[in-house]
Amino acid sequence: MPWPVLLQRAERERLRDTYIANLFWAANRARTEGVEVLIEPIAQRNMPGFFLNRQDEAHDLVAETGAPNLKILMDLSIARFPRATCDEDAQVC
Repeated sequence: MPWPVLLQRAERERLRDTYIANLFWAANRARTEGVEVLIEPIAQRNMPGFFLNRQDEAHDLVAETGAPNLKILMDLSIARFPRATCDEDAQVC
C-alpha cells in the first residue's frame, strides 16, 4: 500500500477517535439537561472534506458512544450517495 494512503488512514483513525470522544462528551453533557444531540452525515459531493459522510458510519459512531440521546439525521435527498444502496421507497439504506 502506498505510503500516502497509510498516512491518510492513520490520520482518519486519529480523527475518528477524537470525534467519538467529543460526541461522547457532548451527548453526556446534553443528557444532563434533557437535550438530544443530532449528527448528520453529509455526502462528499456536497461538502468535500466533511468528516462524516455515510449513514452506516454514523450508526457505528452512535453505537460506539452508547449515548441514548445521540441521534442521526437522515437526509433522504442525498441518501443514495455516495453508495447507491437505498431501495425505491427508501425503506432500506
